[in-house]
Amino acid sequence: MSQGMAQVLDFLRSFLPNFIGFLSAIIVAIVGRMLYDRWRSPKLNAYPSKSDPAVAEHVTPHCAFYHIVMKNESKRLRLMVNPVQNARVKMLFLNKNGKYLFRIPAKWDFRPEPINYTKSKKVPDPSLIPQGELLDINPGSEESFCVCIKHEGEDEIYGFNAYSYLHPDWKNPGWKLNKGEYYIHIVLNAANAHKEFRFLLRNGGSSLKDVELKKLDL
Repeated sequence: MSQGMAQVLDFLRSFLPNFIGFLSAIIVAIVGRMLYDRWRSPKLNAYPSKSDPAVAEHVTPHCAFYHIVMKNESKRLRLMVNPVQNARVKMLFLNKNGKYLFRIPAKWDFRPEPINYTKSKKVPDPSLIPQGELLDINPGSEESFCVCIKHEGEDEIYGFNAYSYLHPDWKNPGWKLNKGEYYIHIVLNAANAHKEFRFLLRNGGSSLKDVELKKLDL
């Protein structure tokens, strides 16, 4: 073996262990950071509101609102998760056979109604609708949105969101649902989160207690 080849082999024997150690440290740091970010990402869950039907007794005849609650759990593996940033929800309504009916953005209950208040009456203001569709959800917090509304004594229910304020009695005729069972596919998109849920919506009759929401497996 020539002297030059021997020097090359000596260099490789001294260089490779250091290089492999350096490369391993980089890989461990990258994987560790990815796992840390994953563990701290929002941890979302959704379920029907336990306080429904939410009856508006100041309206005659009475009507009720039915909600889904979105929760950002506080911790994952003892690490505090991040807030959900600029969360927006889409609700896709389908009939029992899975046929698409309509899709509407949800209005977060925490956000103000799209209404301007004057001395004499309340006036719907469409310019206020977009701000009702975005919301942050802090760790350990719950935020809700209404999926439908029902008036006492009527068989039908109506999909509900901020645009419902532009219609008499919040009834958008394009979002009318007769008695029966429907699926609602919930899609939450945020700056740092994406989550989907599926619910069964049952409209069984003309009473405010005849509406039921049930969470389903995807």
